Amino acid sequence: MSKKYSLVLTDSFEKLERTENILTLKPQIPNFGRDIKFETVSFPEISKKEIYDRYNFCEKIFNSLLRDLVIELNSIHKIDYSRRSWDIIIGKWLREIIQISYKNYLQIDYALTNYNINKIYSIDYKNYDLAVDDTLSQSAAFSNSEWLFSLCSKLLDYLNYKKEIVSNLPKKSFFKISGKETVSNFMSLSRFAI
Repeated sequence: MSKKYSLVLTDSFEKLERTENILTLKPQIPNFGRDIKFETVSFPEISKKEIYDRYNFCEKIFNSLLRDLVIELNSIHKIDYSRRSWDIIIGKWLREIIQISYKNYLQIDYALTNYNINKIYSIDYKNYDLAVDDTLSQSAAFSNSEWLFSLCSKLLDYLNYKKEIVSNLPKKSFFKISGKETVSNFMSLSRFAI
């Protein structure tokens, strides 16, 4: 672990020094110039049992959060919906955000633990709103690099990493899909419904 790396959690490269050993979490980064050489974190394969355990861990978080949200949402809206009703209304979104957050948390933690990282290039998540308009937008946001890097930066802050972090402002302050993307995503999703 003697080779020193700079972990890149952004797709803005103005502050990137070309002489650094660049490390990324994903094998393909949009807007990464051809002149920038980088390595991708080599994640170990996980067993079916580990996948099952991670799923169960996320389900425990989901159940705990949903229990609290049922009380709060019923109070805010002055209604008395059951847990099952709220699961139907927000369950898909809540499960997905828990799972994607946990996956990214594990990936960042693995990189920080197993690589000699002396600097991190990150998006300033405080200038980015992770909230989206609807469930379809949420699914699209999961594949948007700026949204994911903002989430990773927020997780990095949670990990309280003490080495140098170089923050870039996000290009946008929130995620919004265009009408064309909405139709394209709907058509992609509708293939599975048939």
